[in-house]
Amino acid sequence: MKLIKIMKQLLLLFISILGCFCSGIYAQTSPFNYDYLRTQGIAGINIPVDDPFSQPMNLNKQVEKFELQINFNFGETYLLGKDFSISFDLDLILKDNAGNVLDNKILSITQENPEQLWVFDFSDNPALTSFTIVVNSITDINLFPDFPDQTMLQNAVQLKVNYSKKYLIDVKDIANTMPAVTLSELPRVASLSKKTVGRVQNFTWTRAAENPFPAYQIQVLKLYNNDVLNNQDNTINANIDWSKALTLETECIDGAAQNFLLSISEGSGFYVWRVRPLGNFYKGGITNSLNWGTWSNAPANGEAVTLSLYDLNSAHPQYFYLIDQDDNKNWIYSRSFTEGNKIHEQVVYANGLQQAKQTQVRLSFEDDYKLVTQNIIDYSGRPSVVTMPVPIDETSSYNQGYKENLVKNSNNLYTADEFDTDTKVNTPSTVDENTNDYGYYSKSNADKQIPDAEGYPYSRTLYYNDGTGRVKEQATPGKAHMIGDQADMRHTVKTLYSTPARDELLRIFGNEAPDENKVLKVVTIDQNGVASISYIGENGKVIATCTSETVTDGDLDVFNINQTASHNIESNGNLISSQRISLALDNIPVTIDYTVNCADAPDWGSCTPTPDCGFSAKITVINLSDNSIEDERTISNVCISVPCTLTTLTAGNYLVIKELFHSVDIQQAAQITAAESEAKIRPIVDLVSGWIQSIYNPDDFIPFFVKVNE
Repeated sequence: MKLIKIMKQLLLLFISILGCFCSGIYAQTSPFNYDYLRTQGIAGINIPVDDPFSQPMNLNKQVEKFELQINFNFGETYLLGKDFSISFDLDLILKDNAGNVLDNKILSITQENPEQLWVFDFSDNPALTSFTIVVNSITDINLFPDFPDQTMLQNAVQLKVNYSKKYLIDVKDIANTMPAVTLSELPRVASLSKKTVGRVQNFTWTRAAENPFPAYQIQVLKLYNNDVLNNQDNTINANIDWSKALTLETECIDGAAQNFLLSISEGSGFYVWRVRPLGNFYKGGITNSLNWGTWSNAPANGEAVTLSLYDLNSAHPQYFYLIDQDDNKNWIYSRSFTEGNKIHEQVVYANGLQQAKQTQVRLSFEDDYKLVTQNIIDYSGRPSVVTMPVPIDETSSYNQGYKENLVKNSNNLYTADEFDTDTKVNTPSTVDENTNDYGYYSKSNADKQIPDAEGYPYSRTLYYNDGTGRVKEQATPGKAHMIGDQADMRHTVKTLYSTPARDELLRIFGNEAPDENKVLKVVTIDQNGVASISYIGENGKVIATCTSETVTDGDLDVFNINQTASHNIESNGNLISSQRISLALDNIPVTIDYTVNCADAPDWGSCTPTPDCGFSAKITVINLSDNSIEDERTISNVCISVPCTLTTLTAGNYLVIKELFHSVDIQQAAQITAAESEAKIRPIVDLVSGWIQSIYNPDDFIPFFVKVNE
């Protein structure tokens, strides 16, 4: 009994009232904190029905649904655990505004069933202006053992009351006529011949107070000149074709808002627009023409109009001339719609080579901000730097369209000069946080939930300089993740490419292993140094994946990988071959064991496996990250297998080059041999030449051949 008494002193009941009207969403929240366990003789909680359509209105209307929902639960997310047993029985009485009992219900919640919903339909009583909920009693409180956190428990128990009233509203009034709306004039700049500046425009209109239409449809049509003799920009002759207009509907909220914020994406020129109300009185919604109202004042479909800038005045609010600041730029505009008639917009700007330069995204028209991202290319024209999206206020028409000078280093535009020169590759310049919008990602931002990028509010990509365009290293925003020389800040993603060893593929595929020369091995090392390996077949598909890590468990099977370079190219009398290797981990010992194959050697004389065969090999290991020589040495007398262990290497891509040569200078030896041969052959050539010169007729050939045979 003591435990129950404690509960009665602490437990609170939270009641939230929500109201929904019209054919869309209308909500009003009035929260109450009510300690029902410590109060005796509760008379009830009176909840008024706040109905914006209960006021006199001219439009025909009908209540489609009027519903009450009472939810008794332990909170939206159950957080009480399982180490106890608890139950509540709540006895509720529902009364109308006259005090008549409409229904009675007992709601029970337990640990196993933490929520119960009671739905009551008021549709038969649409004129109800209020109702009363009476907490008649609460019984059967059981707690075994004592709940450890009484505050959590008292905050968890909730009684939520929601009511919704949905109307069907006609576009016709009680006199069976269709009232129209009146358009408002868009802002016009007098110094620009009354032209309207800026892609984003707020289209507004007015209606009579007694005509709260549930929704509207707006059409915006760009006009094109059809008079070949008219070459002036300030006048136009056009035919109206509303089927080509941009057509959108507003969201229905307790009498739809009388404006529509819209981006116009068709460039500069003359436009015409109109608006009509939409109802939901008849089935089919907007697909039923009976729910269409009367268009505002605008030219009819097919009508020919002649316009000039002088016609842009308050007497013709349906016309306007728009100036789009991006007329001389390349851009692609896209618009998408989500649930609730939400509009998402994106504009991608490109340079003269059609490479993305800047991206602007508007997630919602409920605020005045757009998110802007800048792409910066390197000296090879590849997208290297992509900034974080930064919010830009579009209240001013100056900030509409392409955002010039978005990313700066001091007073200079941030370009490849700041990160792609030889001296800047590993020490890129910071973005100035004081002279541009990227102060948003700095300590100067009052919102401490926004991280400080420390001058590097961008991601960056490095590419291999081998003409393949393959990614070498990637960095994410922030100084700790930048590409730089700081040993403690190289938290980047590295990608290595090589040909796998035959041993690797045999371990994975067994006898069905593909030819290693037709498989690409890709090693990806993440920011934490964890390496993952993918093997890609000649059709471009991944055929196997694995991870690579330092082995500390003696039970794991560790094996050596042997790679062979056997494709030789002859250059200046020497044989050269190479092999590209990828090391996924640091401190990997690499051993080279080379033996000459006499069958592949040039004609240098004897090639026998003896210590003094005269053949040597030069081994060079190049680090492909910066093309530096990691190791270089010469192995003498390679006719006998003599393994050599190179310097321990770190994770990365390496090129191992072997150059086989003979200790004797072959070119010099060849020159000497040629001179000796010429000295021996020259007397014979001169003798035969003298015999040939003594031949004057066919009979002289007989003594010539006799001399040759002798």
